[in-house]
Amino acid sequence: MRAIGIDFGLVRIGIAFSDEMKILATPFDTYRTKDFDSDIEYFANLINEKKVDTIVIGLPKNMKGEEQEIAHKTKEFAENLQKKTQRKLIYIDERLTSVYVDRIMISADVKWQDRKKMIDKLSAATILQNYLDRK
Repeated sequence: MRAIGIDFGLVRIGIAFSDEMKILATPFDTYRTKDFDSDIEYFANLINEKKVDTIVIGLPKNMKGEEQEIAHKTKEFAENLQKKTQRKLIYIDERLTSVYVDRIMISADVKWQDRKKMIDKLSAATILQNYLDRK
């Protein structure tokens, strides 16, 4: 079994998966949201197809450690997904994840258009790797 990493957003959701030994996170895709029920159905099917037993989702917090506005939507999504799939749910503080990923891509001279396409799935991989490293 593997873990899925999710960087939740209202327009795009980054997706990453661990290997079966849960050592390494790999970016998978960036999903463009449709409507709540369709989004939950897509992720539930993906979780079943990829044999996932753990859902790791980034929880947006500000620099003081307080949850940001989108945290409510993130939790609503995560809890509905967990209820539908009956998988273990883990929240990971995602402070500065996107900034970190963007800086790495800038230092690698990745153009803005390419960074924009990759940032969500790379952020999901970073969130998931943070979890895997703590296990």
